[in-house]
Amino acid sequence: MQHILFIGATDKTDLLFYISKVLATAGKRVLIVDATNQQKYRYSIPHITKGNLITEYDGFDVATGFGAQNKGIHEVLQHYFKTKKEHLDSYEYILLDTDTEEFLSEVPNAPWKEIHQHVLITNCERFTIERNVEILESYVKGNDEIPFARVQYPFVDTHVKEDYLNSVLSHLRIQFVEEREFEFYYDEVNYATKVNNQFENRIYLKPLSRQAKKTLYGLIRTVTTEDSNTLKAAFKAAEKGK
Repeated sequence: MQHILFIGATDKTDLLFYISKVLATAGKRVLIVDATNQQKYRYSIPHITKGNLITEYDGFDVATGFGAQNKGIHEVLQHYFKTKKEHLDSYEYILLDTDTEEFLSEVPNAPWKEIHQHVLITNCERFTIERNVEILESYVKGNDEIPFARVQYPFVDTHVKEDYLNSVLSHLRIQFVEEREFEFYYDEVNYATKVNNQFENRIYLKPLSRQAKKTLYGLIRTVTTEDSNTLKAAFKAAEKGK
């Protein structure tokens, strides 16, 4: 089982949907855990029954609807799976999406206490940058340096330079390397695809720009354990809607 933690004070529902779609197409059992403050996944899935904790969506599962506070999510999930006589470890990938200190404070005591990959989702908006610093300050502690993949989502050309993005995090023991940095350029077609998918019963990748697909493939290749041939085949199949 692989636990991938996505941290960031910006909407990343569609990005995690795309990743999950490709992995599910590759035959992997995937769970997204919505540990965001606004619980946006409830509004990003076309058909979700009120009160349901787990919703199957185009081949993968989404856990959302935990309420306004983010404490105790792992306990709620464990109780849910126990009543269903199932287990969290039946998933090969658990994607954890959060923008709160409360959820991160529980990571050491949760079933996903071992985080295999850390991903920071950011952009050039001042709120996102400064809020990300606050979130990370609550999580990155101790002497061990944590390697992060960094994703700028969306990326636009502004006066805010990479040196600034690095400087605001320089006091934290976080490691970024160029090979694990990704920029999803803002594109109206990509945004339209995001909106359209919110009203569909499945995730469509084909309308995404070539640049977005290339970057998405690179990100999935970096944060998962799947080999390139498997991912290439799954990506092509997902584009075709299979």
